[in-house]
Amino acid sequence: MWELMDEFNISKKIVDDLFDGVESDLQEEVKIKNEKELFVYSYRVAGTVGLMMAKIFNIKKKDTLQKAIYLGIAMQLTNIARDVVEDEKKNRVYLINYSKDKLINIKKIIYTADTFYNSSFAGIKDIPLSCRFSIIVARRVYRQIGKKIIQKRNIENYEKSGKIYVNNFGKIYQTILSLWDLLKLFFV
Repeated sequence: MWELMDEFNISKKIVDDLFDGVESDLQEEVKIKNEKELFVYSYRVAGTVGLMMAKIFNIKKKDTLQKAIYLGIAMQLTNIARDVVEDEKKNRVYLINYSKDKLINIKKIIYTADTFYNSSFAGIKDIPLSCRFSIIVARRVYRQIGKKIIQKRNIENYEKSGKIYVNNFGKIYQTILSLWDLLKLFFV
């Protein structure tokens, strides 16, 4: 880890932030109280990973580094929306109560994640070509998890679904659509 940090100029602060996020998950009970806490948590456990990956890809532009953080946050918000039932069983509540209707709260997290996915897109063009396509595919597949959650019309359907994921056919379809995204990047 120390060698990677030195070689790719990854500051100790970024790693400390990641460890703070992981440490917060080790608590017996986790309860996010507001949007700021949600974003700080998501930055710590996933935005830092996006930032470290961008540094390993030798990204120097501050705007692109910020977009890597956005992609990490978007993916973490998707995880949160997908894992509400499992997390509650473990005394982990990352979901903010925007409404009394739990599904509305879950959908709000998905819509927020979509904002971060949109904000992250242009930064992918600065990722080396050899890695760019796999990042685009991962972004699309994760985003599709959120869309599948939205399709659950009520909380009962959501809770009965178990872990929501994209099946192999869906992954192939998202991979094909990712070719279009790859082309779009040349015009962004």
